[in-house]
Parts: sequence; C-alpha cells; structure tokens
Amino acid sequence: MVQSGAPTAPFAPAELAALRGSIQSELDRVRDPVHRLRLIWTAHALGAAPPASLDRSFASTSDEHQRVWQLRLAVDRFAPSGEQFPQRLADSLAKVARTERSGLVQLYLASALERMTLPQRWPVAEALASHGEFADDRMLPLMICMASSQPCRTTHAAMQLVATSKIPLVRKYLSRRLTEEIETDPTAVNTLVELAAASDAAVAQDVMAGMAEALRGWSRAPQPAGWARAAAKLAAGDSPELKQHVQELGVVFWRRPRRR
Repeated sequence: MVQSGAPTAPFAPAELAALRGSIQSELDRVRDPVHRLRLIWTAHALGAAPPASLDRSFASTSDEHQRVWQLRLAVDRFAPSGEQFPQRLADSLAKVARTERSGLVQLYLASALERMTLPQRWPVAEALASHGEFADDRMLPLMICMASSQPCRTTHAAMQLVATSKIPLVRKYLSRRLTEEIETDPTAVNTLVELAAASDAAVAQDVMAGMAEALRGWSRAPQPAGWARAAAKLAAGDSPELKQHVQELGVVFWRRPRRR
C-alpha cells in the first residue's frame, strides 16, 4: 500500500525519515519472522537503504527467509536503474557465500552473480563452490557454472575456481570451457593438465572428463607441453574412468614420432 501510493502522494522528507526511523526501531525490537519480513518490505518501499554490510546483518539474522529477502532487496535495487553493482556489496556477498549454510540463501547468492561485473563474480563463485555439501543440489552447481561460463576467458580466475571447487560439476564444466579455447589459449590447457597431475584422483578425473568432453569429435588438437609426463602419471592410477579419459585425450593429442 505504501509503495503503490508513493507516486501519487509522496511523503515529505521529514516524514520519510521519521517513518524509516520508526521501522528500524521496530526491527530492533521485534523477533517474529513474519512481522520482521513485513517491516523489511515496508522499509524498502519507503526507499530505505539496505544494510551497509550484509555479512554483519546476516550474522544477527537466524531466519533464512529474512536473509533471502535482505539479499534480494539489496541486489535488485541496482537492476532496474542500470547502476553498476557496488564493489562493497560484492565483497560482502563473497563473505556471506563463504559462511552461509542455507541452501536457499546460496541459490539466491548464485542468482546474484549475473548482476555483477565479471571481476566481481569470481570471489563469490569461488566461495559458493567451496561448499561440497551442495554438490548434489539440482540447481546450485548449474547456476555457478552458467554464471562462470561467460567470463571463462579470465584464465587465472577460472583455474583458481577449478583448483578450489568442492563441487565436481563446477570443476568439470570449467575444464571443458577452458579446453574449448585450446587453439587460442593452449597455455590454459597445459595448466589444466598440470593441475590434474598434481591433484587427487577425484579432481583429476573431473578435469580430464571436462577436457575429454570439449575435444570429443576432434581428430587432432595441439598437445599441451606437459601432456606426456602428466598422462603417464594419471594413467598409472586406479580409476578406470580416469584411465579412459586419459586414453581418449591421448588419441587427440597424439603426435607422429619424428624420423631420425
């Protein structure tokens, strides 16, 4: 009601300030989640600024639905206006994503990635992907992958996400995206190969699976500089799936021996 009436009967600045102060006082006092949500919505309709630091605000809010709405209102206010996403808010979201345990809040954090500039996305995506407990979620891994696919040319950041992610689908998807650029950025693929060789079997298998998917159907591809050494190490492992991926990639990376 306040929001729908605002355009035709705007409040005077002094009235708005008084209303916002009254709502904030009520928020400090009330503990009922439904009542608090209504107060949050009303404050937003009156143009109240979101909390300066969401990570501090979240720490004092136990109800996940309140945290979701604080997040939504803080992020959505920059969409219609076309304003650039504030760096301070992006930094706060990265902190929240690192510590948040609610899958519902994590989903809304992932949906906020598309609103950010490309450099702002990586710390938040890396924090989201650090939660292995959500690896089997139907949507969260895919949302992280989709938000990370467009800026995948930021090789160093993408490689960092592959190396630190606790979600297998994210590791596999980014490995595939990086390998798709093998003709324009062969160095990135060589770094992937070295990462796989230096990692445990689970990470190596995801990286090799992503690379194999990217090059499926290719007859030849530039061989990464460290492939021979990495392939020998990976093929010596116990995983049949990993050995299959190494064999499949070995065919694509095969080089005719030089004549002496």
